Amino acid sequence: MSVKTRRAEGISGKKGHKKTKPNRRVKDPAVSPLRLGTKKIFPWVWRSAALLVLSLVMIFIHDTLTQSAFFEIRDIRIKGNEGIEQAAILEQIAIPENSNLLSLNLRLVRLRLESHPWIHRAAVNRKLPGSLEIEIREEEPFAMLSPTPDRRTAFWADSTGRIFKEVTEEDPKNYPAIMGLPLADTKENALWFGRAKSLLSLLQGPPHPLLEKDTTFFLWVDPDMGLGLADTEMASQIFFGFSDYAAKTRRLRILLQYRKVQDQTESMDTIDLVRPDRVVVIPAAA
Repeated sequence: MSVKTRRAEGISGKKGHKKTKPNRRVKDPAVSPLRLGTKKIFPWVWRSAALLVLSLVMIFIHDTLTQSAFFEIRDIRIKGNEGIEQAAILEQIAIPENSNLLSLNLRLVRLRLESHPWIHRAAVNRKLPGSLEIEIREEEPFAMLSPTPDRRTAFWADSTGRIFKEVTEEDPKNYPAIMGLPLADTKENALWFGRAKSLLSLLQGPPHPLLEKDTTFFLWVDPDMGLGLADTEMASQIFFGFSDYAAKTRRLRILLQYRKVQDQTESMDTIDLVRPDRVVVIPAAA
């Protein structure tokens, strides 16, 4: 056997024992699109079903609680009502008998209360199992505002000048009436209300108030003449002007004290305190 022949056999033998590596370019068997879609959708089906069951359970629990006689309203506690009778408050909230405490719309009850003209603020809370707690803050009237001299139309205002209702025949009348307010201009109205409030506090202040509280008297506002009082026991008209009300009320006290000492009992028609250096008194006509 020649050398070439032996070499050829040797090469052939080596090739027969060579290890074969896997072909990485060969792709895996194709996965069915239907099977792939099922794998993706199946978890969402379970989750949706679980959420549906949970929702149904929650609805069942809600309906059971809101219809249960155990949470029926048996007691309504009201605080803060000094001028408003409890019967009027119960009529205002209009809660039917045997209502369920949990099904009650607290916001709606609060809005009903605050729609009452004499209620400024209201708070409504549940107290399980069957109590409803109501706390109100009533309006605090400061004066009646009448924009026209005839006083046919008047409005209640608090100490900030905020109007909260129209004066009716059933309302109390033992409050000062301020004629000439409110003004159309908001800033002017606030300015004159502040002046009127300052003068009223001086007239009703200690130690010897010139005007008793809880009595009706008329304070008028005139942008051209200032402030004044009408129809008082002191005089038919008292002019205070635009400013320096502390000094003017002090001079008025001195005048009234002097008349008392001198036993001057005749009626006065006008007391003019506008000028800082004098007091003008006009007696009433005989």
